Amino acid sequence: MHFSTLKNLDLCKNKLRKIKQGMLSGLGSLRVLDLRNNYINRIQPDSFVDMDRLEELYLDNNNLEEIKQGMLSGLMSLTILFLSENSISTIQPNSFVGLDKLTILNLDQNNLETITPGMLAGLKSLKYLSLYDNSISAVYPGSFDGLDKLRQLGLFTNMISDLQPGTLNGLRNLTILSLKDNLLTTFNENVFDPLFIQDVTAANKIFVLWLEGNPIQCLSDVCWIKRGIENRMTIPDYVECTDIPGITLIDYLQYDAQC
Repeated sequence: MHFSTLKNLDLCKNKLRKIKQGMLSGLGSLRVLDLRNNYINRIQPDSFVDMDRLEELYLDNNNLEEIKQGMLSGLMSLTILFLSENSISTIQPNSFVGLDKLTILNLDQNNLETITPGMLAGLKSLKYLSLYDNSISAVYPGSFDGLDKLRQLGLFTNMISDLQPGTLNGLRNLTILSLKDNLLTTFNENVFDPLFIQDVTAANKIFVLWLEGNPIQCLSDVCWIKRGIENRMTIPDYVECTDIPGITLIDYLQYDAQC
């Protein structure tokens, strides 16, 4: 059998433990590679070096603990990468450099504790990033630099208690930000400034911010978001932030009369 013209390869639910250099040689025409539900704990550098036409790579539910430089080299056509349900606690800086066409990256249900500058470098085409259900307690300013095409960012079900100014820099095209089920109590009122660079009041742009499940102390602590749209508007005591035109705070919280 000749595999040189194979377009899709499904290796799910086997007992693969390593991806070695040369293991996938001769599959230069492959578009989709599915390696879900194995026991993969190591991918040698340059294992995908001859797969420059691969568009989708699924590595969900394996035993990866670290993403290293060179692990994903050669995947210049990749648009979708799923790494969810592993045990990833470390992503070396520049590990994603070269994935110029990647638009979807899923890192849900791993063991990441921090997001740091350089960790997501090189993802200039990324539109969807999901980091649901990790153990993230800190997102450092500059971590999202270069992700100016990102539209959806999922940080829900983590342990984030604070967002510093500069954390969201560069995300001028973001339309959906989920911070549900974290430990946020209040916000520095400049943290969302980069998101207001876009014209969120335009009819075709709605910015959606999920804050449900956080121990936010007072509704007035976040009503300044309104200033990002109409900074000359006053906010009466009885107005809820869910009434802000152009912004939708989904499943947010009820007005607290004690604030």
